Order: sequence, then C-alpha cells, then structure tokens
Amino acid sequence: MNKRLLSLLLTLCCVLALFPAASATETVPCLTVDSSLVIIGDSNTVFLKRNNPDIQPARIFARVNATIAECVEDYSRYHADGYNQGIYRLITGLSGSSVRTVVINIGTNNAGTPSDTFRNYYRQLLDLLYAKNPNLVIYVCKILPINPSHYSGAYPNIFTHANINRINGLIAELQAEYAGLGYDTRIMDLNTPFKNAAGNLLPEYDSGGGIHLTTAGYRRLNRIVQTILAQGDPAANHSWSQPETLTAPSCGAPGEARRVCAVCAAEKYVVLPPSGQHSWGQPETLIAPSCAAPGEARRVCAVCAAAESVVLPPTGLHSWNDGTVLTAPGCTAAGLSRYQCAVCGAVEDRTTPALGHAWTVAETLTEAGAEDLHGGTARYACARCGETKEGRLCAAEVFTDMPADDYWAHAPIDWAYFSGITSGKTPTTFAPKAKITRAEAMTFLWTLAGRPEPTLTENPFEDVTEGKYYYKPVLWAVENHITSGKTETTFAPKAQCSRAEIMTFLWTAAGRPEPTLAENPFEDVPEGKYYYKPILWAFEHNVTGGVTPTAFGPRSICTRAQVVTFLYKAQTLLFPDPTPDPDPDPDPDPDPNPTPDPDPDPDPTPDPDPDPDPDPEPDPSPDPDPDPDPTPDPTEPTEPTEPTEPTEPEPTEPTDPIEP
Repeated sequence: MNKRLLSLLLTLCCVLALFPAASATETVPCLTVDSSLVIIGDSNTVFLKRNNPDIQPARIFARVNATIAECVEDYSRYHADGYNQGIYRLITGLSGSSVRTVVINIGTNNAGTPSDTFRNYYRQLLDLLYAKNPNLVIYVCKILPINPSHYSGAYPNIFTHANINRINGLIAELQAEYAGLGYDTRIMDLNTPFKNAAGNLLPEYDSGGGIHLTTAGYRRLNRIVQTILAQGDPAANHSWSQPETLTAPSCGAPGEARRVCAVCAAEKYVVLPPSGQHSWGQPETLIAPSCAAPGEARRVCAVCAAAESVVLPPTGLHSWNDGTVLTAPGCTAAGLSRYQCAVCGAVEDRTTPALGHAWTVAETLTEAGAEDLHGGTARYACARCGETKEGRLCAAEVFTDMPADDYWAHAPIDWAYFSGITSGKTPTTFAPKAKITRAEAMTFLWTLAGRPEPTLTENPFEDVTEGKYYYKPVLWAVENHITSGKTETTFAPKAQCSRAEIMTFLWTAAGRPEPTLAENPFEDVPEGKYYYKPILWAFEHNVTGGVTPTAFGPRSICTRAQVVTFLYKAQTLLFPDPTPDPDPDPDPDPDPNPTPDPDPDPDPTPDPDPDPDPDPEPDPSPDPDPDPDPTPDPTEPTEPTEPTEPTEPEPTEPTDPIEP
C-alpha cells in the first residue's frame, strides 16, 4: 500500500474520534454523527480522543506530528491511547458517497512550511477529496493558537504567533478559492474561541509544550467542533430557541441573531434581513408652505443616509392685511370689515363688535353726600352717539367691568374716576385686574398731584421719549426725587410694578417719613431692604395690609384696582390738598407693547446712595415687547383685560393680595 495514502487514511481515522458518546457530558445529543463524517487531524486530534474516552465512533485519521504533505502522500498512522489499528490508506479508504462531510485539522506542525508549499499540498489534498465526491462538505480548520512562552522543543523559531497567523491566513485563502470554484468548502475557526476579546489565551489553553490544550481545553474543543458541525449539518435535530438579537438590522443592513438548542445548548447564528424602517431625521424645509400651497422638505436617514422628499401641507394661515372698513361699528351696532390675504388673495369679511357707549358725566342732577358718593345722580352723555341716560353717581354707569358696591376697590375706583385720576383702560372698561406698569403708576401719582409741569431741563432716560403720555409724569417724579429709574439711563416704563415699588413711590412722594411702628409684622420684609421703611410706613398709616398677617408679598405685581386703592388711602399723606386736573381723561393710553426691564429690581427711589439690598428681587414679569408706537395716545391704556367682575382675593394667597 502506498505509504502516503496509508498516512492520510490513519489521520482521517484519528480525527473521526472527536465526538463523545451520547451518555458523555460533552456530547451533543441532537447531532447525527456516523461513518459519513471523516476527520483528518494531527496531534491535537489525537489528544482530543485521549481526553474524551466516550467520544462518539466516527472515522478519524489522525497522527502526532502529521503534516499536510504526509496526508497528500496518502498515509497516516493512528497513535491515540495505545490503539494500533494498522496502516490505512486515506484517499482510497473514502468510498464514494458514503462520506459526505470531511473536517481537515492539520496545521500546527506546518508552522515552518513555506506558504507556497503549504498551498500546493493543501490544493492536492482538496483535489483528491473532491475527485472522490464533488458534493463533499469540507471544513478547513483555522488551527489552534500557540503559547511560545511555554514551548521547550527544538523549534522555537517555527512555533510562533506569526507563523500560526500566516498558516491560518493561507487556510482562509484556500477556502475562498474553492468556494469560488463552486465547491462546498467552509471555514471551521478553532483559533478565535480560545482567545478572549483582548486576544489573550484562555486558561483552557496549553500549560505544557506550548502547542497543546489542557484536558479542559480538549473538552471545550470537542464542544466547539460539534456545535459548528451542528449548525451546518442538515441531519442535526435541534430544538432551537427564539432568535436572540446580537446585532439589530437597520434600514439597509442585515442584523444577526443567535439561537440555542434547548436540549444540547448548541448554538447557531441567523441573519436578520434589513428592517427597511429608516430612522428619519427632522425634515429640512426646501420650499416653505403658504396658506394655500403645499411646501416641500427633505429628510435623511440617520443610519443609511437615504433621503426622501416630504410634502408639507398648506398652513391654512393667511397673511391678512389690515382690512377695509365696510361698515363702521357704532355704540350698539356691530360693524363689518373686509380682509384680504396678501399671499393667495383670499377674502374674508369679519364683524366688528359694537363699541358700547362712551359715557361721561354731562350734568350732576343731585349732589352726593360727603360720605356717600352714590347718593348723588347725574345725566350721562355718550361721547360717540350723543345718547343720554340718567343714573347714580357711580363709575359702574361708565365701566362695564366695575366691581360690586361692596367690593374693597369699588369706592377707590369711583374716587379715581370722578376725581379725574383715570378715565379707564377704554371708554367702557376700567380693567381692575390688569397688572399695572411703572408708567401708569407714575401717571396716576402725577395726576393726583394736579398734573404739575416738570421743570427738568434734561431727560435722563433713553426709554422715555417726548410725546409719550408718561413723559411729563416721569420727569416730574425724577425732579421731585420720587424715583431715579431702573438704571441711570432707563426708567423701564413698560415693566410691571411690584407692591414693594408702589409702596416706595408713595413713601418718597410723602417725603420719606420715618416709620414709628415698634414691631415689623412681616417675615418677608427684612430690615435693610430698600422697601423696609416704605412698607412699615404704609402699614402704620393703613395704606395697605399684607397678603397674609405675616407676609407682605413685596414681589407680587400690583393690579390697577390695588394701586388706585393705595392712592385713595394715601392721598392726604401725599398731598394734603390734592388738586387733580378735572380733565375726565387724565390717564392717557400707555404704549401697548412695553419694553423689557433691563434691571431686575434696583431701589426705585431717588436716594443717590446705592441700594442697601445686596440681592434685589427681580421684577417677576417684565413685558418683553419693544415700544413700537412713537406717538402719544390720549386714552387710558388699552391692553385687553378680563371683563368679568373681580372677586375678593383670598387672604392666604401670597400672589393675590388681600384688600390693600
């Protein structure tokens, strides 16, 4: 018998001894292993048999120190466990279709073989096998790693990592070459499973000789080989689990999942098809939609960079012009205006609400008593249509949002209207709940003082322009040291006014009197704050109380009703003989778009010394809109307000003060 063929046959016989019997702990019971499987191996296959005494019977051709050249020369000797089954001719021992799977695990002893020589011999072996049966499934094994630090043999320059990596690279090339020729040639990786993620050898690897496994390592190798065979062998009969996703598929790339056999724990990997579901980013507008025409946008997938166009529906939001009055509204009759869209030309007619009567006192019919304003009567005339009516002397005859007679702010609003302090937000509304601005507060105070002409020659404030309704009030207040502004160059007329600021304005207008109150009732008014003395003075003279018995709420924003009440109670303290201008409209309309307050809350008084409060409270709600109107408006502020009757504030609400 040809010596080379015998060597190859013996090697194949040795390798077939890889699989343990069904009763062994390392077996894969779901795998069918019989004479149709042949394993060709070297010493690692021999020792695999030696460390697995219950290995399943199969044809193994293996030999210590076997090389690929010896396999091609057609001989192999079985040297495992003292068995001596003679010499077998490898190639001639493979009979036709009785063999369907071959595993070739010969490589470590080829570490010193030149690359071309290795390729040539391996090609010869594969050609011989496929000549016997072109339908063979042949696994070419990437050989095990080595441990040069443990090697003590005669060839230290041969058994190196570089050589092992080189041989494994050649094996991968050969697999690709024969698969490209149409043969079922597969890779069985026995190298990677014995390294961790960092590329270091696992403990199961060699502890002696540098090129062999430990006993535990051979058992691990047995399981690895059987699992790989189970994955690719149609005769395997596994109970596979549901796929466990390892790599999720994306819109354009497949993913990978793992399935595990519930019986033997064998694993196989499944390709998950691309999901087709893109991860679209936010649309980038290319053509903006208009009121009637759609737009276009593009969005891009964050995963695969695919792009698609998106139709943006029409906004339906027309760009209406200022409208053309078709019928002007009257006091009791609604009007009609026509508006046209500047983009699409659409036309829309809208009704304009009736204005309501602009009542003013035309004649006092019955004088009121000293303590009862409502005891008098008057004839009122509408400034728009001339209609007249008779009624009691009460602002409720003028304002539709006037609070009830027993409401705490009713009498102060009556006083403010009939004294000429204010004519309301509009001719028909007072807006008692509207938040008051610094400009309004100064105007109320100035009007109570009799509308004196300021003599200040230079306006210090950039945001107080001549012609505005608050121009004279602010300059008068600066001139009389009632306020010095928010900063040296800004007054912040549109900023809303806090309770602390209002008390300070009143106190400074009264001449900064020293309070004589022995005890401070308010926990939120600490000594040292700029508003400490003003609040104690106001409390002492019954100008105001707190929002609770122990809290004043200095940062709470004041309403118009509260401020006229403060003025009503403080009038004799401020101006012993107040002479307001009898003009029924002394409180012109502030600009409807206030500017932001640049300084949160410095001391609003004229004291030239710095604010003693190192942490002044910020103005809670400055109006951020700029002042677009350069011309004065002769009417009271016109921002919309709640038309319903105001209710008595809860005494425990710190943001809704009790009766001042």
